[in-house]
Amino acid sequence: MNIEIANRLVNLRKEMGLSQEQLAEKIGVSRQAVSKWERSEASPDTDNIILLARLYNISLDDLLRTEDDIPESNEAAEEVADETVEEPEASGFEQTEAETAEEATEEKTDGYYKESPNGDKVHIGLDGIHVEDSDGDVVHIGLGGIHVEERGGDRVHVGIDGIRVNDEHYKDFKDFHHNRCKFSIPIVMLSIIGFLAWGFSVPDGWNFSWLCLFAIPVLCSLESAIRHKDPSHFAYPVFLAFIFCYLGVFYTLWHPAWTIFTTIPIYYIGCDLIKGKRKPALHAIYPILISMAYIIVGFCYNLWHPTWIAFLTIPIYYWVVNLIKKK
Repeated sequence: MNIEIANRLVNLRKEMGLSQEQLAEKIGVSRQAVSKWERSEASPDTDNIILLARLYNISLDDLLRTEDDIPESNEAAEEVADETVEEPEASGFEQTEAETAEEATEEKTDGYYKESPNGDKVHIGLDGIHVEDSDGDVVHIGLGGIHVEERGGDRVHVGIDGIRVNDEHYKDFKDFHHNRCKFSIPIVMLSIIGFLAWGFSVPDGWNFSWLCLFAIPVLCSLESAIRHKDPSHFAYPVFLAFIFCYLGVFYTLWHPAWTIFTTIPIYYIGCDLIKGKRKPALHAIYPILISMAYIIVGFCYNLWHPTWIAFLTIPIYYWVVNLIKKK
């Protein structure tokens, strides 16, 4: 950015009696971004230029003109000089290649390092993958296994020697939570690796990569259901939540995708029927099916009327069932 425009931004802000932080809040950017504009190290994009012109109640021509000499106040000069020692801006996980290289050199010399303004840190190096959030929670994946530590809370370590929870050692998977899914370690590792790989390698990947984490409860519960030959062990509601989010995020089908949740009671009634626990439960399915049909047809086709007439068939259904039983 032209130094004259940068000085003008400083003077206009000070005339409004705003600090850099206050200005940043008003236009929806970081304080570091404002600082870079006023140090002539970066230029605001078109949207921010328009917002600045509106805020200062001046035209875009007046804001961007460079033919006039703009005197720089001593106070503004001192502020700009003081701000030159500030740390470089980090907006989320998006940085320029130069800033990324500089941080990688200063912070970590053996791999890839990123840090967001709120304090979240990710380091990928020879020792593995290390993630630490602003609350102090830590996840480390390396050759020694997976280590998860909550600030002031539980510590879990999964390695080749077994599982440790708060320093209590479980030598065998069978000792841990009644033979919990033995495939949980590779599932967790692959899900986290997929989450990080998607987030770093694809533009705006962090907006979608969290979908990978659904694989942990879905796949572990599926293995448990197969091993115990019991479909009720499968995390069916979580699976539906994944389908709902997937359709909503990629196809914006939040509606009518939500209607899939109406199948949850049918699924668990079916599980009980398979296990032979509720043979009479067939009578309970009919009202649920009618309710599901009414909601789906109503929301998808706006046929609340005359679809409600279907509820009148419920007493007729039970009347016929009772007649059959008496015979």
